[in-house]
Amino acid sequence: MFGPYRLAQVVLCHGRPKGTGFIRERVKDVDTPKLLLVGTRGDPATPYRWTVETAERLGPSAVVLDNRAEGHTGYGASKCVHRRIDDFLLYGSLPRSGSSCGSEEDDRL
Repeated sequence: MFGPYRLAQVVLCHGRPKGTGFIRERVKDVDTPKLLLVGTRGDPATPYRWTVETAERLGPSAVVLDNRAEGHTGYGASKCVHRRIDDFLLYGSLPRSGSSCGSEEDDRL
């Protein structure tokens, strides 16, 4: 719980304005060709609705991938999520808007 690892997490936020209001005011309608946002339904730290709200603020270039799994972060959640993120990062291909991935059990079907 303590030590260098925990200190690094605290230092990363040093000087940052309190809350997230500044992001909502400044980050909107970003002019970028493509963005992939992965929202995990069972994430205890970052609710799925935040992903959807962020995509709406960013504009039409942002696509949300709905990760229907538990846990914080989505990349290692399932083969489906992993594949879709890799496809975006390596080849620039986005999933269809509204696409979703299930839990690891769903990926084995």
